[in-house]
Amino acid sequence: SREKIKILEAKQLSESENPDSEVQQKLFFYENILGSNGVEDAVFINHFAAKAATEKGHYQFQLILARLGKHENTTGKYDIFLKGNKILETKKKEKQADGKTREKTTIKKEPVTYRHSDLLPAEAVSGQNTFAFKYYKIIQGEFVLPENFELESLSVNVKPDGISSVRNNYDWNNLKQQKFREFK
Repeated sequence: SREKIKILEAKQLSESENPDSEVQQKLFFYENILGSNGVEDAVFINHFAAKAATEKGHYQFQLILARLGKHENTTGKYDIFLKGNKILETKKKEKQADGKTREKTTIKKEPVTYRHSDLLPAEAVSGQNTFAFKYYKIIQGEFVLPENFELESLSVNVKPDGISSVRNNYDWNNLKQQKFREFK
């Protein structure tokens, strides 16, 4: 049920605040996926992290999806929305009282939201937003910030076929603190 998912997400968040709890997080992850028979079908976002790539404005992300309830093949698609401000800079020449002309720069911020796949080259997008898995799926990809864009938050929207969709919002400053998970 939705309450079970909210409890799982709350527990996961409280554990993720403790950097020494990586083993606990892995155990929590496997226990909840493998021990969830009889629970209403649901897909949830187990983890999301982003980090800067080598090229300026490029970021790598890790999205971990998991399924509760029936362990059948789960297919669907996901989107990552980048929310922030487009920085608009305008220059205007003004005539001063002494007769000299001075250039004045005005900076304006305009709220804007981008879909991460719309900011990638077409060849990089082909089939990128789809997933298929039985128990869990680790998706790694990238997004590129446009020039003159100030990122404030991200929204991850997961739409599994035949099951309720889920959306999580992340503050960009907090998200940069999250680490990629390794499963060994």
